[in-house]
Amino acid sequence: MNRSSRKLVPCRLRLKLHTRFEGQNLIVTPAVLGEPDIAQGGSVELELFNWNTQTVVHRRKVRQLLPGFKQELVLSMDGVAAGNCWFRGVFTDRHGLKRELEIIQDKAVTPPWWLGSTAGLTRKVPAPWTPIKTITTSNGFAVECWGRKYEFGRTSLVRRIKTAGKSILAAPVTLSGRVNGRKISWTKGSFKSIGRDKDRSVFLHDLAGIGLSLHVHTQIEFDGMMRLDWMLSSEKPVRLDSLVLAIPIRAQHARYLYHFPGRLESSKNACELPRGG
Repeated sequence: MNRSSRKLVPCRLRLKLHTRFEGQNLIVTPAVLGEPDIAQGGSVELELFNWNTQTVVHRRKVRQLLPGFKQELVLSMDGVAAGNCWFRGVFTDRHGLKRELEIIQDKAVTPPWWLGSTAGLTRKVPAPWTPIKTITTSNGFAVECWGRKYEFGRTSLVRRIKTAGKSILAAPVTLSGRVNGRKISWTKGSFKSIGRDKDRSVFLHDLAGIGLSLHVHTQIEFDGMMRLDWMLSSEKPVRLDSLVLAIPIRAQHARYLYHFPGRLESSKNACELPRGG
């Protein structure tokens, strides 16, 4: 992918369109599939595209993006040949950034009464957690929440993590590997803060090196949960030999092991770290 052509944030939204016909009208009810946090405060520019005539038959904006049927769209299909149209769209998040949108179409069903409920969706920070603090440093960002501090440098994903005042990383969190036989080395980095709220801090992090670009969307929430969505691109076609995400944890803190996926109805994917490492 050419870096100059990249415009989307590497974090997608999945939208299911339940459809039914009433005469010549197509009734569409959009529903977010999972991750309502991503959709909260955003909107979708939805298009019904006729691939035969290469024209947009209908264009609608969907603003009520919750996991359920909230907004019903009525689209007239009078004069439109059956089987020639498909839906496409662009999702714009609450920060005004465009993200990848995956659209799934299905026949409408009668939804249960609780579908579309906003229960549990809140931007308030519950006690005993405290509001997040985002600090700009000379070479990056620092984010503080209750009992924890994250530090971000320009050439790594996470530079330092402190929990209860102790640093738990043996080295920065990095994405490394080899491309065309050469070791990936990040030499440049830049940050852009896009959200500094009491309940979450969100920023974009761009890294560059040897013809590669790494675009990272990072979100830290008030309870210390950190999510990184990232996308790797190159200026021209390359051969990716290896790719490694390394999170080096100090031995005194690396006492337990967890991996996903695990076995159904089994806890064998969560255990004490074996003596042999």
